[in-house]
Amino acid sequence: MNKLTKNAIRMAVIFIPIGVLLIIVGIFTGAKNGVYIQSGKINLDGNKDYNYENYDISNIKNISVDVSNAKILIKESTNDNFGVDINLTSISQDPTISFENNMIKIQKNSKFGLNIFSWDFGSLFDGNSNVVTIFIPKGSSLNDVTLNTNNGKIEIIDLNSNTVKADTSNGAITTNNVVIGSNTSLTTSNGQVDISGSFSDTTYVKTSNGKIIGDGTFSGKTTFKTSNSAISFSNKIKRNDCNIIADTSNGTIRINDTKVGDEFKENNGANNSIDLDTSNGGITIYFE
Repeated sequence: MNKLTKNAIRMAVIFIPIGVLLIIVGIFTGAKNGVYIQSGKINLDGNKDYNYENYDISNIKNISVDVSNAKILIKESTNDNFGVDINLTSISQDPTISFENNMIKIQKNSKFGLNIFSWDFGSLFDGNSNVVTIFIPKGSSLNDVTLNTNNGKIEIIDLNSNTVKADTSNGAITTNNVVIGSNTSLTTSNGQVDISGSFSDTTYVKTSNGKIIGDGTFSGKTTFKTSNSAISFSNKIKRNDCNIIADTSNGTIRINDTKVGDEFKENNGANNSIDLDTSNGGITIYFE
């Protein structure tokens, strides 16, 4: 090894750790950065956040959101209009937004590009860094709401819709004060599901490594499935008006505080059915 090569190695050993240390300090003091290649161009813009606001939207009957690494929040508007508020930190996330055919549609970009590396460790400590918020006027009744994300929570508050479908991974799903007239589907993994409201026809909830808590009125066919966690189910319907199937392993089933074993079936000839299934966790059921 010649002298020049040895000197180069010595310099690298000294300055590479210093560079890494400066990067870490910059990140934790609020810096955002990344490298994104698109159409042959290299984007080194470290502060390119995406922000969009529109609070003057009307005549909406459907909502479709498909994003990545972001929380989705549905909540009541403070006026008579629908609204959209989007805050994203990744330089490659600019979504496509449209309000055609009575639909709010927000879709992750389909631009051809390569995200070499990007970071925003600050967002790990700031829950508002990547959020898509949809505001719905009080009293509105929608036809269909479809929400998709990953590595992000989905929260639905004060919604009245015929159908709702929410899907994420590594994130929780919460509904509160919602009225769903037909079909409900809530699916995630490695996240808890808290489902509260009034649900009719078909309700399907599935997660893994996360608890399911159901509290509300569930009529029609209701299915909760999880693994390695518990299910807590409270239904504002009388027990005699439901057919019940509950199954667990390494856990106990309780109905209205009464232990019934690890497998339970009850057919009351009712129109409403409940199917609860888990492993390595208990099942607790409460009826009115």
